[in-house]
Amino acid sequence: MKKSSLPLSYWLLAAYAVLMLLSWMIQWQFPLHQPPNKYEQAAIVKHNSLELEFTYLQIGNSDNQETLFMFADPYRGVDFILPLAEELSTEFNVIIPKYPERDRDGNRLSYSVESRAAFISALAETLQLDSIHLTGHGYGGLIATHIANQEDGPNVGSLVLLASLGIQETHFLGNYTINRSLYSLLYPVVYAYEYAFPHFGQFYNQPLNVEFIRTMMQLDQRDMSERLREVRVPSLILHPLNEGYVPVGTSNEAYRLIPHSTLITESGDGRTVKNQPEMWSEHIRDFIESVKLSEALTRAEADQERIDESEKPFDSDDVDRVTGWAIFVIISLLILSTLISEDLACIAGGLLVASGIIGFHYALLGCFIGILTIDVLTYWMGRWIGTPILKWIPFRWFISESDIQRAKEMFEFRGAEIIFVTRFLPGTRMPTYLAAGMLKTGFVSFFAYFFIAIAIWTPLLVGVSALIGQPMLAYMELYQEYAPWIVVIFIVFIYLVIKFGIPLATVKGRREFYVKWVRLKQKWMPDS
Repeated sequence: MKKSSLPLSYWLLAAYAVLMLLSWMIQWQFPLHQPPNKYEQAAIVKHNSLELEFTYLQIGNSDNQETLFMFADPYRGVDFILPLAEELSTEFNVIIPKYPERDRDGNRLSYSVESRAAFISALAETLQLDSIHLTGHGYGGLIATHIANQEDGPNVGSLVLLASLGIQETHFLGNYTINRSLYSLLYPVVYAYEYAFPHFGQFYNQPLNVEFIRTMMQLDQRDMSERLREVRVPSLILHPLNEGYVPVGTSNEAYRLIPHSTLITESGDGRTVKNQPEMWSEHIRDFIESVKLSEALTRAEADQERIDESEKPFDSDDVDRVTGWAIFVIISLLILSTLISEDLACIAGGLLVASGIIGFHYALLGCFIGILTIDVLTYWMGRWIGTPILKWIPFRWFISESDIQRAKEMFEFRGAEIIFVTRFLPGTRMPTYLAAGMLKTGFVSFFAYFFIAIAIWTPLLVGVSALIGQPMLAYMELYQEYAPWIVVIFIVFIYLVIKFGIPLATVKGRREFYVKWVRLKQKWMPDS
């Protein structure tokens, strides 16, 4: 008697279930307990009508010392800058605020830079700190810049930007809308990792979480050029030359926009902030000492030539193109962005070229691979679904077996024209490629059509976007506003062609149409 064996998919599913069960049991039996930091303190802070318990780290003695606020990057965390804070604590009362997420009633707070800067200013007021110095690392540099420009905030003595984020054009893919769209893709990834992956608690030991995504989703750097120009206090800009998280071009641009600032770069990557804090603490100490001695320049003392230079618009030619691993990351991001919108991905690639971050060929490569992959997967998804779904209600009310056969013949004879037209009509591509797969049209010929259409469309849109720049998004939004009407007209046209146009092209079809017309006329107009 032949033994029956279970398919491999059953064994894989069973193994997954066992691993998930073990993961949940370990997390239940050994819950993650994060002990409070030895420097951790809290204060009740009131801002407008809100009240919250503000947690912060205080390193050093507040007696007879200058107070230095340090702002961490949410991805790398407070612990990343803690060694630097400890180095500086011998001379300064160092405070590292933890960004608040909820008020005392449990209501979620805004994650925007403006909101967090306002709460931190309220913390300084609560702690009765009349004068403070600011140091911001990564994302924290944006908050430090906002506080430095507040008219009703604390008295700021100096500003230090350490590998800080800056203007929109040099962050991520260089555009607010595109960056937000990509960050939004992280939500399902994070939720799947937390709840559908056997991580055995390791998820909670890494920085990519929902709070980080919310922070990035509410990050708006479109006004950072003006905010940097408005800085009046003495400013120092520090940057590791091999920093991979924030390109050195970001600090170069901040140095240009703050005409009285000083820029210092050091060899090494971003990890030197944590592993070699003495390298950076020495620069910060010397700078604040020069501020105390009135030797550091303010905006009023800036050189006129640098002031004139700061007033010029952003020039992509001044930005160094990324190299090595960073190119691979950006190409991967462009491929990923095609999941959101193929057109938006091409525009993003063009804007990166316009900003001088990557070359045209790299942008073209990322967009081409992403679009081709999505289109082919859509086709095979259609083949997997198949034509049986067309026999379900309500599809069978409109589509008959003969209609399906005629559509298949039309794809075979007019496939190139259809693919080419839909490439220029947002909204028509997915249903068209799904239909091509559902009708089981030849893959080889359709792959050739995909390839040719994409080879024409992709360099065209990337190139136009690179030439036009940021206004291209507005043009695309206008184009897409009317695209749904074009799609409806296109679908109706295709339906009429399949239903009537193709049959009328044959003698048999015309004869059948004439018979139907005579019967219809006899039924509704018997006396005519």
